[in-house]
Amino acid sequence: MPNITAAVAAVADRVTAWRRGFHMCPELSYHETSTGETVRAVLAELNIPVVRPPNSESFYAALDGSVPGPATLLRADMDALPIQEISGQPYKSRRDGVMHACGHDAHTAMMLGVATVLSGLRAEPHTPVIFCFQSAEEVSGGAVELLDALRESNLEIGMAAGLHIWSPIPTGQIQIIDGPAMAGLYAFKITLTGRGGHGSRPDLSIDPIKPLCDLVLRLSALPSRLISPLDSAAVHIGCVEGGALGNIFPDTASLQGGVRFFKPEHYRLFKDAIDNLTRAAASEWGVTADIQELSSLPPVINSPGAVSRARVAASHTPRLALHESQTPLCASDNMGLFLREYPGVYAFLGCGNREKGAAWEHHNARFDIDEDAMRLGVEFLCRFALQPLS
Repeated sequence: MPNITAAVAAVADRVTAWRRGFHMCPELSYHETSTGETVRAVLAELNIPVVRPPNSESFYAALDGSVPGPATLLRADMDALPIQEISGQPYKSRRDGVMHACGHDAHTAMMLGVATVLSGLRAEPHTPVIFCFQSAEEVSGGAVELLDALRESNLEIGMAAGLHIWSPIPTGQIQIIDGPAMAGLYAFKITLTGRGGHGSRPDLSIDPIKPLCDLVLRLSALPSRLISPLDSAAVHIGCVEGGALGNIFPDTASLQGGVRFFKPEHYRLFKDAIDNLTRAAASEWGVTADIQELSSLPPVINSPGAVSRARVAASHTPRLALHESQTPLCASDNMGLFLREYPGVYAFLGCGNREKGAAWEHHNARFDIDEDAMRLGVEFLCRFALQPLS
């Protein structure tokens, strides 16, 4: 086995520079133009050919293996968030209202580091490695076209892996969870339509606000009615809209919310229950209902073989220890689409360090990372990719 630690150390400064460059020039979902150009330029230098699906900012690059066998897919996301950064760092965002507040700049930089190291080890025995750079993860996009393109290719993929930088975990630790690691999502909007009128004559109107309030309470109680108390799910209603003045009944009122769940079959269970409950409530109150699915994602479920492979990679990465907690995250990520297609693992790399100011939660305007964590992430992914598939 080559000296992976030394090879990673040699590229560490470039990884930091890439990350800071992406951080200073963040790009929102579906608009990662300059980010993608930078990544593709580096891949061209490494002589790793790129495949880009039509009309997409997502793309992948395949590094040939020196031995035959199924490829290992590695995935990184590239998009930023509509947040005004107030971190005060010299490499803070230069674009008003746009910020890398979830670590995707680090994900992209680490993946370039992995590609650089592995391209220098072409003669070493390993199966092919596919580097996926995904657009629009923050809005549940960018993955479908990548997966479609991979299906159309002649590539045989045996396992997938992703690494998410995670500030609640200290630098030097990695969380590798058995089974469900992140929740699935069903996001929806419900619009109720009645008949507007004057607040003094509710008998002459059909008020949509009362049934909407009733619906909020009924929806929030669904988990305890639908699933075992030994399972987990949550319904969240975060937006309620209706009316402009206190003495006017509006024609319409709406809510937006979602369900988080950890079993794939719970998507259909909750979707059908929300549809049935809404239409029953609408009939009871005399309004009509329109139910719109805004987005949906499967849970991120780690497979046993990939978890074992990841733990071996972590054990061979100096200064990296396993985080003890096995508690999954209630947030969602469309890495679940990759792990529904291929056996794989999504791990969480600690980047928290209060002494360096890297202690803020993700999606916070002060978010930053301990950049020393990236070296560990690059080495972990290299060691994962270089292991033979069992």
